[in-house]
Formats: sequence, structure tokens, C-alpha cells
Amino acid sequence: MRKYVKSNDGYALVIALLVITVVTVLGLGILTTTSSSKKLSEEESKDQTAYYIAEAGLNQKKEELKDAKVIYDDFVNSSEVKGQKLTKEQFVSKLRTFVEGRLSDLLKPVEYGTDLFKRKNAKANVKTVMTVSETELKFTITSTGIIKSNDSTNEKKRTVQSVDSYKLTITEKPTEEEFGFSKYAIHAINNLDLSNGSIIGNLGFSGPQPSDIKYPFTSNSGSVSYTGSTSGTTYRPCSWWKENNICGDSSYQGISTAIKNKDVTFNDSKMPKIPDFPINKFISLNDITNPNLPNNIQQGIPNKNPIPSGNYKVSTQDFYKNSLNIGKNNVNFYIEKADFDYRDINIEGEGNISIFSNSFSKGSGNINFFGNSINIYTKGNFSLSGSAILKSANNINIYSADEFSQSGSGHISNAKNLNIYSNKVTFGSSSTMNMTEKVNIFAYDSLKLNNTTTINSKETNIYYTGNNKPTINGGFENAVNLDFLYAPIDINGGIKLSGNIILRGDNDIAKKDVRISGGSSTKTPLYFYAPKFNINVSGGGEITGALIGNNITMSGGTKVIYQKPNIDNDNSGTAGGANGQIDSSLTPNSDGGSVEVNNP
Repeated sequence: MRKYVKSNDGYALVIALLVITVVTVLGLGILTTTSSSKKLSEEESKDQTAYYIAEAGLNQKKEELKDAKVIYDDFVNSSEVKGQKLTKEQFVSKLRTFVEGRLSDLLKPVEYGTDLFKRKNAKANVKTVMTVSETELKFTITSTGIIKSNDSTNEKKRTVQSVDSYKLTITEKPTEEEFGFSKYAIHAINNLDLSNGSIIGNLGFSGPQPSDIKYPFTSNSGSVSYTGSTSGTTYRPCSWWKENNICGDSSYQGISTAIKNKDVTFNDSKMPKIPDFPINKFISLNDITNPNLPNNIQQGIPNKNPIPSGNYKVSTQDFYKNSLNIGKNNVNFYIEKADFDYRDINIEGEGNISIFSNSFSKGSGNINFFGNSINIYTKGNFSLSGSAILKSANNINIYSADEFSQSGSGHISNAKNLNIYSNKVTFGSSSTMNMTEKVNIFAYDSLKLNNTTTINSKETNIYYTGNNKPTINGGFENAVNLDFLYAPIDINGGIKLSGNIILRGDNDIAKKDVRISGGSSTKTPLYFYAPKFNINVSGGGEITGALIGNNITMSGGTKVIYQKPNIDNDNSGTAGGANGQIDSSLTPNSDGGSVEVNNP
């Protein structure tokens, strides 16, 4: 019979193998889980990075398109609109074509890569669609961020979209004229005192006929007369030695005769039509001249030709290169103080340039800009003095939160259109502006037009909302339209003005007289319109057109010659042309933000 001997030695080996097997399986499981988690984490990181890249591309395109408001302003001042009679549909069609032309490069699909993101294997493909309707100018921007693996076998995509819009308000006005016209050489709300001078044209009065048969002659000395347009009769006072106007002088014609001849009208209080004051054009200078520095601003001007669209923080030295070329791009320069020395500055290209600074000044030398428009925004003063010249091939827009001043031989020239917005506007002696099309000046708090100021353009409009009375002293021999919301004016020293002078007096501040003296001459095609002010004309001054005031005093050999207005003349300062058929405004809506689209 066999006997078996029991032993535990084999069990230890089996258990050891089992333990090793279990640990190996667990280890492999842990490694697999860790590897999967790491891979998942990397994929999530790439996915999130792709999203950020997409948003960065979106924001870059938004920044490039922010000049849409500037382009709109250029449009309403262009020959496409100015002087044209348009319907809403025509206006929208022209606006679409104009903006598409100016933004043609920016509306093309674009790929932003390493230059923008400073990262390999990252890019954003951006597409922009612009739509224009009668209520909205809209940009739909779609940006796809792409992150590629190092071996380029895999890529992550995220797509975001923003709809940024501007509210477009279009008013289609009746085809009536912006200006009505006065039937009278002089229309007095109350009284006319004519003591030494002459009037050629009919007289109108808002009040009833006074009992004094000598009216409106307040003196029978010197040369006094008026000639009625209706009858052609010349009226003169009775000689001073004739008692009670009972005289045999055949030249004497009383006021009753003038009424009978329809050369004088009483009880006519209807004032001619004038355009609304463009108060909506007086934008907030503090807002527009205090921009926040953009996140994607670059230091210095890149050594590229042309300079790409973008934002650049620069110094004055960056401008003294032989030539800066912006091509068709929109370039924004941020400079702490744009106080330039005597050296010339040349900026070439066909695009637009904007300069943001705390101050802007040049005392000599030229700034030559050959692009579409140059926009200067300063928190402080803008100053051209000495022999400094600012030239532009097309449009200049200047925004100064403090004072715009031009003095000495410093001047602005060669541009098509010039727009100035400033709290204070000061023209020193010998100030000159030479524009081929139009000048609009918006003075908020102060306006000073000193000796020998010269503004040459097809049309010049000076709008003023301050209370202080400006004075024009000599040498202002230009076609200029003055439109003051509150203040009166003094004109003296041999001035020759042609254009409309509209003094509205639209506040309760104690009114001051308007004075025209010293041989000053105005040749207004429509009005010298100041029905809330007393007007004193003396010293041989001459007014051609229509004079409308409260109490009007004429002395010293002054003359008023009636001229029927040309009702097709456009001096309204609004988009729409001769008869003001279209008036429009463009205001930005809130930022469209971004939403994710086209992702599974």
C-alpha cells in the first residue's frame, strides 16, 4: 500500500503567480485609464483652445470693421448723396455699394495665423457677410478656430459667430425746399429805424402800422430812402425844414402811399422756413476722444509694406520714416502726445488712418496724407501754427475735446471734405483752409474768427452752440454759412461775406444786439436771419439778400438790397442734397457678443 506525503511548498508558487497576475492586470488597467484620461484631457484642451482661437479671430475682424461709422459719414458727405434727390431704396443701394467698395478687402474671407496668435498649428478662418437694409447696417462674422496636432494627423475645430449691427434711420422728406424765402428786403418783428441809408426792396412788419406818418424814417437829415420792388417808387422823408410833413416836395412819399402801392406790409408775422439746427451732429467729444486701448494693440509700426490693418502704439519718431504706406488698409495709431517737429511726414496708400492722442500739434513742416480719410482724435488741443500744413487727398476729420486752433501760416489744404468737431474753435490771423468740396465746423463752447481768416470751398458751414458772442474783424471774404443756436454776432471792419447767417437765439439768456459796421458787406443768397435779436447796421455796410430781425436800426449810409433766394441752394448740412429729400443717421447698437455655431 502506497503512502502519500503531504507538503505546502507548491501552494506558495501558485499564490505568488496569482498575485503577480492580478497586480499586472490592475497595473495595466490603471495605465490604460491614465493614458485615456491624459488623451481626453489633451483633446479637451485642444478643443477649448480652438474655441479661444475662434473668438480671437472674431474680435480681430470686429476691430478691423469698427470704422463703419467713419465710412458712413464720408458717404453722406460724398457726391453720391450730396446734391442728389434720392428715394430710400436708392439711398440704401448707394450706401451698400459705397461701403462694399471701402471694405472690399476686409469683407473677403481671411485666415489669421501665427502672426496674430504667436502659436504654431493654430489658425482662425473668418468669413464676413454685410447686409444693408432701410433700418440696419449689419456685419455677420463667422470665425472657425483650428488647432492641429504636431503630426498634422488630427485637428480640432470650434466655430463662433457674432452679428454686429448699426441702427440706420432714414427719413424721406417732402420735396419742399430746405429754405423758404422772404418777400421783403427787411422784415422787422417790431420796429425799423432808418436814419441814414437806403433800402431797395419791399418792407414787412409783424406788428400793426404805427400812427406816426413819418415811419420808418426817424430822421429827415442825410440821405434816406427806400425803393419798393412792387411799384418801383422811391420813398424819401420830407425835408427837415418842412413842418409836419406837409410839404410840396414832390419826392416825399408817406407810409400810407407805400402801403397803397403794396411796397410795405404790416401784420405779417409769418417767418420764412429755415432748416432745423443739426444738433444731432454735435456728438459727445469726451466719449469719442477717450477710447480704451484695444487688447490686440502692437508696439511700434511693423516693418511691412504696406502696414497691415490693426492697432499700433507708437511715438512721434515712428512717423519720421521716408514714407509710411498703409495700402488699402485701416490703420489706427495710438500715441501719447502727437506733438511733431519740423520734419515732413508722408503717409501713402488708399486706406484710412486714425490717430488717437492726448494732444496734437505741429508748428512747421508738412503732414501729407494720400489715403481716403485721416481721422484725428485728441483729448486735449489740436494746433497748427507757424508754417505747418496738413494736406490730404480726400477727407479730414478732426475731433478735439478741448481746442482746435490754427494760426500764423499754418493751414489745412487740398482735401475734398473737412469736418472739425471741437469745444473751442479758434482761427488766428492769416488762417487759411483750402478744400475742393465742403467744410463743416462744429464749435461747441467757443468760436473765434479773427482777422484775415480765409476758408475756400464750394460750401462752408459753421455751426455753433455756445453763448458767447463771436466777432468777425476784417478780411473774411468767403462763401460761408453761419448757423448759431444761441449767440448773436458782431461783423465789422470791411468784411465781405456771402452765405446764410442764421442766429436762432433759442434760449432765455439776455439777448445782445447784432452789429454790422465799418463798411462790412454781406451777399446772402437767402437770409440774414435773426428774428429774436435787435440788429444795428452802420458805417456804410451793405447787405444783399433779406434782413430779418426784431428791432432794426440803420444809419451811417448803410444799404440793404433785396435778392430773391435760390431755393435749390443746400445749406442744411444734412445728407440728402438740394431739397433735403433724405436725412439719415447711423448709430451703433450694443456689441453683438458671440455664440457658438456649426459644432456637433
